[in-house]
Amino acid sequence: MPRSPTLARPPVPRRLLRPLPMLLAAAIGCEDVKEEGDDHDHGHEDLFTTVVLNFTPDDGGDALTFTWTDPESDGSPEIDPITLPDGGDGDAHEPRGYLLSVGFFNAAEDPPHDITPEIEDAGVEHLVLLLGSAVQGPGTGDNPGALFTHTYLDVDDNGVPVGLSHEVQTLALGEGELELTLRHMPSESGVATKTDESLGTVAADGQGALGGAVDVQVTFPVSVD
Repeated sequence: MPRSPTLARPPVPRRLLRPLPMLLAAAIGCEDVKEEGDDHDHGHEDLFTTVVLNFTPDDGGDALTFTWTDPESDGSPEIDPITLPDGGDGDAHEPRGYLLSVGFFNAAEDPPHDITPEIEDAGVEHLVLLLGSAVQGPGTGDNPGALFTHTYLDVDDNGVPVGLSHEVQTLALGEGELELTLRHMPSESGVATKTDESLGTVAADGQGALGGAVDVQVTFPVSVD
């Protein structure tokens, strides 16, 4: 199946362009895994220090960029709260759509290294999950308190969602949380562990029921107003 068009890569935030001290990973990086017949190099030593979310309004206007990063390597990340204006101009909610692109960076390098293309190239082994109280989507199931819904716009070579690009629509005014997880799901004995059933498994049993391991997991506060 051909890949769906992907969105423009999120820009590198200005605060990542200055020299930074060596950082610890927000979570472990991709493990050094290489299956027989697999030409992709999974042995990179990138640290996932920074996650960038870029929300571009469907109806025009400037993109809204929000960043999670831990520049001091002290477990106290700098987090931009996500604020998404809805389509209304009063107290009543009106839906508004956004295109969301997700970027991953290693800011321990100078200049910061954009890991996103590596994830895209190895899309059959990676899955970005959007979960949390603010979210309703394929990985959450029904969530009556959700502030926005999302659908995946990109797929891997097997036609399974990757999660670097999403369509988002606001559902309600309020506050909540977005938990974003990048999972590395390498094949086992030549059999893919990431399948078209993976998101349903998360919705039913949580992401702990999936194979693989977490590369990075971050939480953003979210408000729709």
